[in-house]
Amino acid sequence: MTRHLLALLLSVAALATAATPPETTTDRLAKLASAVTAGNSSLAMDSFDKSLKQYWTVESNIAAVTAQADVVCAIDVVEEKDGPGGIRLLDTDWVVQLKSKAELGGLENRRERVQIEMRLVKGKWKITAMSDAKILAPLQVQ
Repeated sequence: MTRHLLALLLSVAALATAATPPETTTDRLAKLASAVTAGNSSLAMDSFDKSLKQYWTVESNIAAVTAQADVVCAIDVVEEKDGPGGIRLLDTDWVVQLKSKAELGGLENRRERVQIEMRLVKGKWKITAMSDAKILAPLQVQ
């Protein structure tokens, strides 16, 4: 009886694992855009690997911009290809709308093509390089 129960449990676990498709780079970028839109900077940072040269700048920029503004973020993958050593090379199109939370604040629309490198880190795709992080820069007071 115990062997049958164990076999059944292992079968159910295998089916559950098989039913969950692996995360894709597009899935990860959608999670990033959703987290930025929701104002959740810590969840957004889960998409970046700490090996990213601009990691600390990106972290402070996302925290600042989500504190300053209501953000709507969309990231589209224009092209994706294999790179060396399991890296994925992505040409992405970012659209970011910032509506200042300040009483007399305005609206700023941004659009930029950003080249990204992503790598699987512990089963999750992470951004390990970005051509430019200014799309995530905080609002400038003028």
